[in-house]
Amino acid sequence: MQLCNVEIKQIRISGDNPRIINKKSEEFRELVSSIKSLGVKVPIHVRENPNGKSGYEMIAGERRLLAAGEVGLNTIPTINHGVLSDDTAFEVTFAENFAREDLTPLEQGKAVATLMVKYKGDVKAVASKMGKSVRWVMQRKSIHNNLSQLWRKAIIEDPDFKDFTASHLQMIAAMPRNVQDELFKYYDISYGEIPTVKELEKTISDRMRLLTKAPWNLDCSKLIEKVGACSKCSKRSSSQPGLFDDTDDAETIKKNDRCLDENCWNAKLKAHLEWKINELKATYPNLIYAVMPNDSFDYSERLELQERFGNVANEWKVSKEGAKDAIPALIVAGANAGELRWVIIKTTTSSGTTREVGADGKPKPKPLRERRAMLEKKRWFVVIRKLMEIIGESPVEKVISKDHVITVMALVVTFGTSKAYGDKGNWDDFKKLTKLPEVLTKLWESVRGTIRNNLSYCGPITQTPDHLIGDAKCTAQLLGIDIDAMFKEVSENDYPEPKSWAGLKADGTPKAAGPKKKNSKKAGKSKKAKS
Repeated sequence: MQLCNVEIKQIRISGDNPRIINKKSEEFRELVSSIKSLGVKVPIHVRENPNGKSGYEMIAGERRLLAAGEVGLNTIPTINHGVLSDDTAFEVTFAENFAREDLTPLEQGKAVATLMVKYKGDVKAVASKMGKSVRWVMQRKSIHNNLSQLWRKAIIEDPDFKDFTASHLQMIAAMPRNVQDELFKYYDISYGEIPTVKELEKTISDRMRLLTKAPWNLDCSKLIEKVGACSKCSKRSSSQPGLFDDTDDAETIKKNDRCLDENCWNAKLKAHLEWKINELKATYPNLIYAVMPNDSFDYSERLELQERFGNVANEWKVSKEGAKDAIPALIVAGANAGELRWVIIKTTTSSGTTREVGADGKPKPKPLRERRAMLEKKRWFVVIRKLMEIIGESPVEKVISKDHVITVMALVVTFGTSKAYGDKGNWDDFKKLTKLPEVLTKLWESVRGTIRNNLSYCGPITQTPDHLIGDAKCTAQLLGIDIDAMFKEVSENDYPEPKSWAGLKADGTPKAAGPKKKNSKKAGKSKKAKS
């Protein structure tokens, strides 16, 4: 081993070095400036080329070597270890680089990957060599192997991402790369708003679904054929033991098994709901859509629900099949999505007042006129819901107008488009729309979403607003639909007037019972007996 100056062009870099060099980073530029002013003060470590050729292999000091090259130096001071075996050279590299406290999470991951190769995948041996736990090694290995290029590039090159810790990155790396990239777009780091580990954990947990709660059969491979069955999918937390569960118990891991691919989960949930709706409507024509009363959704989520399902009830109480006023409701969002519930829609008045109390202390019966008005509103609620389904399936050709272009443009000007509330377009989308029919179809698909949203109503169905009924009539006229015929059909099939109302007076009280008819046979017998 000797200290000497070596020509930089004679040195090649060893692949065992874990350091990840970003030449644009502030730290590297400072090192370049320092070497330019003072030269290289700390020698790098080299050995004779192991392949027998002339020259040297660098085994420690890559940043100094690259910075010296940037400055334009011809030579660099080195500690030449002469001829070294690969194992001995690795120990030098390890001592100089792997054991450093300032390694970034990505560099730690690279170090683990190098040691995993050296020790032939023996995790315990790697953990012992580095003085770390097996869990620590598995997490760094995941960062090295699984972190998407989008995150990797940002962590290395973007100063705004430098404060993402190993705890951040191991949670991110545990997800499929496409989900990681979506998460990357979710965070706006431009103002240094780095999420805490707990905040990130909550965001990720919202995107990880407990498989035992899935409403579909996990062994079913036909829900989305290209995807296959959940039970055989690799995008599950149980497929990466050591990253999500602090236990080796197989039953616990299986019980806590979660889906890591939010997009796939949502696609399967959507497919399952579509199948469930078709199945249930055959049995329950009056099926409605609902969310749990305590579930909360942000503005964009509510818009999406309205876009897909129209009216979605959120104020109801639990009932049972066959109970008075109970109707079937399919839960379409939240943790209970896919469940069928029998519910009674709350029908408190808009003012919050209760009915007038009679002299006996009991609420007075609803007048017959008020009952019929509430029944009519209930019928209109169903008509509007059916109309919204028709709107969702109607092509632009169904619009009744002499000039579809003028009509659709007028609708867009009046109501706007759902695009304004959802994903923003780009110039690539614009370039694809080169023909009038394509533009008109896209406009109609977007504006009909806002028309459906305008017809959405989540309050008590017996209080369906008059303005909503008026909007429904205008929409039906636009599409050439006989809405009066729809109302008649709903009145006869879904909500006919109860037969019991025939026995009520105008004020809602029962009609007085008529005189009982005498039994003529008994009367005749009694006369004969007297005679």
